[in-house]
Amino acid sequence: VSQSRYPIQYQRFAPESSIPRVLRFADQQGVPFSQFEAWLRTEYKLKSGLGWNEFKTETDQLGMVHHRWQQTWYGLPIVGADIAIHVKGNLVESFNGLAFSSFQASLPSKQAVSDDPQLKKTAIQYFGEPDHWDIGGLPVSAPKDGQFRADAYRFAYSFQATNNRIKKGEKFYIEYPSYQILWSYPTLCEMDSAGKGKTGFRG
Repeated sequence: VSQSRYPIQYQRFAPESSIPRVLRFADQQGVPFSQFEAWLRTEYKLKSGLGWNEFKTETDQLGMVHHRWQQTWYGLPIVGADIAIHVKGNLVESFNGLAFSSFQASLPSKQAVSDDPQLKKTAIQYFGEPDHWDIGGLPVSAPKDGQFRADAYRFAYSFQATNNRIKKGEKFYIEYPSYQILWSYPTLCEMDSAGKGKTGFRG
């Protein structure tokens, strides 16, 4: 049972983090949304350098507001670490997702430059010459081999490319400054009515 001043009805943990994957507060006794970030930081003793960026908010037909927060490490998006916060009457009813309370990912040891020609060269050597770069070098903290553990993350640049001729789409992460491929996965690649590639992607 949590010692929080906000009684918790249910929570479920996973090995990756001490922050629950799912948590529901007792009815009408949740944290005020305006205090939720501070509560998270205090309740789970978040390490300095960890933060949040809200990237989506929507309201459903019942009037519940759903916020999506991306976790960050010194401002870098942490790939795969985001939570959905469900709010009614300005009180958080529940949240779910993956978030870390401690983190030890590498940060660039030298000045990172997204237009470093070696990055693009590595991307082309790996993927081939694309028709389009959907993402062309976004700095992130990415998990090696898709292992969503705090100790598996590295500083990297995110790329997403499509090749319409062979209907190929892929997202991949290049570690910096080693220029090694940390992780990759295929993305949905479809053709729209104008013959241009469309992609659907994760993370």
